Amino acid sequence: IVFVMVYVNEHCIWCGICESIAWSIFKIEGWVSHVIKQPEIQEEKEKVQEAISSCPVSAIKEGQE
Repeated sequence: IVFVMVYVNEHCIWCGICESIAWSIFKIEGWVSHVIKQPEIQEEKEKVQEAISSCPVSAIKEGQE
């Protein structure tokens, strides 16, 4: 199984929703969220999809940064 890479763009407002949903993938550092690891298993991919859907500014994107 190959998962698409994910990243957080410059529109992040550091609300923390992504980190609360997928804490093993996202981490708030400073004033933005960062991807600390790419999803490797189906459960992580599902959490990432939930975070993408929940981001109020659509700052989480799939693909290459």
